[in-house]
Amino acid sequence: MRELAARQAGLVARSQALALGLTPSQLRAEVSAERWLPAGRRSLVVRPCGRDDRPDLWLAVLECAPQAARGSAPRAALGGVTSLHVAGLEGIAGDGLVHVCAPKSSHPVSTTSDDVSP
Repeated sequence: MRELAARQAGLVARSQALALGLTPSQLRAEVSAERWLPAGRRSLVVRPCGRDDRPDLWLAVLECAPQAARGSAPRAALGGVTSLHVAGLEGIAGDGLVHVCAPKSSHPVSTTSDDVSP
């Protein structure tokens, strides 16, 4: 869990935690004790993010295809202008949104800017 959270800016999808062997009651206990914080509808902040991490990007990926986020690799990915900016492309204007590519079978959920901040 620790390694997964480190790769994902401190965030883990609930489905990922369950796939790693935690039970729903263990997840509820961690949230109730405020060791972990809900982020979005289906994700959790399980450790502080690093200075250069972008939890807003990871939240978008994890929330967009939560059922695909089993194990360690969600099937959704950054797309469009967002992926170009993350890859280092300069000189192209963004629209302020996080663009995500997800399988047709996913059921994205809306998040607000209050869910997690960069």
